[in-house]
Amino acid sequence: MTPGYRRLGLAASLVALVFGCATWAQTGAYLDIKPVGVIGPATGTGAFPAVAVSDASMRMNTLYHPARLPEQRLPLVIWGNGGCRDNGLRYTQFLREVASHGFFIIAAGYPRYERPLQPPLAQGAVQSTAAAQPASEEGNVPTGQLIAAIDWAEQKTRDPDSPYYGRIDTSRIGVMGTSCGGLQAISVGADRRVQTTIAFNSGVLSEIPKSASTNVGLVVEKTDLKKLHGPIAYINGGPSDIAYVNAVDDLRLIEHVPVFFAENGVGHGGTYLFDNNGGEYAQVAVAWMAWQLKGDKQAARWFKGADCRLCTAKGWAVRTKNFAVE
Repeated sequence: MTPGYRRLGLAASLVALVFGCATWAQTGAYLDIKPVGVIGPATGTGAFPAVAVSDASMRMNTLYHPARLPEQRLPLVIWGNGGCRDNGLRYTQFLREVASHGFFIIAAGYPRYERPLQPPLAQGAVQSTAAAQPASEEGNVPTGQLIAAIDWAEQKTRDPDSPYYGRIDTSRIGVMGTSCGGLQAISVGADRRVQTTIAFNSGVLSEIPKSASTNVGLVVEKTDLKKLHGPIAYINGGPSDIAYVNAVDDLRLIEHVPVFFAENGVGHGGTYLFDNNGGEYAQVAVAWMAWQLKGDKQAARWFKGADCRLCTAKGWAVRTKNFAVE
C-alpha cells in the first residue's frame, strides 16, 4: 500500500485534489477490509441483479457479478477508481448496476467501505471533487494490479475447481475507470487482451505532476495513447470537469482508433454517487460494453450515427473521430 501523502507544492496539490488524491497526513492506519464472501444485497436494474464479492484467491481486488451466475460466459470488465484508490467498494452502486446487465467486473482495491449516495445538487451547481471518506488513508492501487486481475480471471475460468470455471469470457475484455482510474484504464487498454476502453472524467495529463511519486497511477503519457488498439470512449462532465481540457486534447491526438467523446455538464463527480444505480454514466457504460463486447446492435445506437441516442439526448454533446460512416 502506498504511504500517506506528504504536503505537496500548490500546482501538484491541485492535481492531487481533483484526482481524488487528497494530501492526507500519514496515519499508519488503514481501513478495515470486508471478510471473504458476498458483500451487501443484490442490486441493479438488469436481468441479473449483482453482488459485490471478496474472493479469498484475490483479496486485493473486488468482484462484481450476477448473484446467480448464468450459464453463458460473461464478458470481463476491469474498473479503476477515482484517485486510483484502494477501495473496491468505492463505486459499488454503479458497478453492481453494470454487472447486473451480464458482465463480470473486477474493481481495483480491497473491499473497504461503501460511499453513501449523495443528494443531487441544485441546477447549475458544481459537484465537489473530494467525496467524504473516513480519516484513515486508503492508499493507491498500482496499475499492475488491474493487469493481475485479468491474469486471475484467465486462470479461474480454466480451473475446474473454481466457482468461476467456464463463467468468465476472457476473449471479451473491456477496461474503464474514472479520473485517475481513467488514466489506469488507458494504460491497461494497451494490453492486447483488451478490446475497448472507457475513460470517465479523465484525460492524459500534459505534464506528469510531482505527486506521481505517491500515486504512480498518474504516470500516463500522451505517447501512451498510441498503444491503444481498440475503440475508446471519453465520458466527460463538461468544461467544469477538471479533466476536460486533457480529454479534449486526447481526442485531438488519437488518430489510429475510433474515439467517442461525450460531455453532459455534471462536472468531475459524474453520476456515480448522485443518482440511483450510478445514473446515466452506468447506462452509458452498459451500452458501450454491450456494443463492444457483445455485438449488441441496439446498444450501438447509443453511439452511432448523427441521430445516436446520446447525440440527441438532452444535456449531452457528442464528438466522434475515426468512426466508420454508415
